[in-house]
Amino acid sequence: MTDEQDKLDTIIELIEATEGADMFLSSKSLLEKIRCIATGEEIKMTETTRKPLDHIIISCDASIKVNPGGPASIGVVIQVPGKEKNLEIAQITADKTNNQAEYNAIYTGLMTLCNLNNHMNYEIEVRSDSQLAIKQIKGEIVCNDEKLANKRDAIRELAAALPMPVKWTWRPRCSTQELMEANYLCQDVLGVPRH
Repeated sequence: MTDEQDKLDTIIELIEATEGADMFLSSKSLLEKIRCIATGEEIKMTETTRKPLDHIIISCDASIKVNPGGPASIGVVIQVPGKEKNLEIAQITADKTNNQAEYNAIYTGLMTLCNLNNHMNYEIEVRSDSQLAIKQIKGEIVCNDEKLANKRDAIRELAAALPMPVKWTWRPRCSTQELMEANYLCQDVLGVPRH
């Protein structure tokens, strides 16, 4: 899948999220988000009316002070249909590179969902702004790093053990409210300025 296709998928998702909203109020915000995706700028999120959630979404991000060799952290936001409040996770990790931390965020999100053990009748979507992690997990590109390959395999095994299918989705950094929250969670716990 191309970067252009990923951008188009994100734009389509934003448009679908505004269905049922007052188009006069939401069109300016939607057009600004589409412009940011097209130009690669960070999206500034604003409140919009969203359609009801019909599947579980796990939004993951990671941060590291110095890559490689870090201190690193992860941030995860889990949305469950019918729940008004999202589950948020922020923690410091022992990861040595940003890619390891991105993988760890995805693994932690899935493991947390497994431990909840009461929402398994919904399909699951894992979102990350790490194209590398998502494409390697999906098998679209080769993983030559042994540590990443081990974590990738653990993630695949965990996903295969779930009773519902897991969809792996790359989205640009901070392109949804939850990805932005995951980004802020990992930066806050790491003690670095939000950026």
